[in-house]
Amino acid sequence: MGLPPILKILAVFISLLAIASSFRYFVHYWGLLQKEPAHASQHLARYRGAGVVLAVSGLVFIALLASLVSDAKSGIPMIVFPVRTLTPDNLLTPAGSTASPTPLLPATPTLSDVSPTPTLITQLARIGNTGTFGVNVRASPSLQGEIIANLPDDTQVFLLSESLEADGFLWRHISFLNNLEGWVANNFLIAEQ
Repeated sequence: MGLPPILKILAVFISLLAIASSFRYFVHYWGLLQKEPAHASQHLARYRGAGVVLAVSGLVFIALLASLVSDAKSGIPMIVFPVRTLTPDNLLTPAGSTASPTPLLPATPTLSDVSPTPTLITQLARIGNTGTFGVNVRASPSLQGEIIANLPDDTQVFLLSESLEADGFLWRHISFLNNLEGWVANNFLIAEQ
């Protein structure tokens, strides 16, 4: 159906409300038809109208639900945050700007609270232990790093060769969703066998 998943979810709830409302009227007018046969022509049109709305709402609900299930099975994330791929060339340049960046930091920054721990093996992992909240992927290995995405449990990621300790966490450099990169606290990564 071409709608973003969040709009599909909203449309599912709206169609459920339409089903509930039209079902109520459908039953109401059916009862009036049974109780007041003398007014049958007056109630019959409303009964049929409620039936049509009920049927159409049901079909819309089924179509939207099938589309959501199909999206979920194909791995399309339900909520996508806009992500900007950071490279050394655009790190200090605002999105959409063509101006060349003016470095604000020395060429080799020294951070006392960040100590590199080299890791040479790139492996497959998945997000876990988030308690349904998902994990924030950050642009830099720190709790102050910009949040560039939120990945739900069971999302597969690639562990890159860098890891750093900062803010009391071991941060792992990851690649996810078509080669986007960011940093995740190691507590939320589960190694794949």
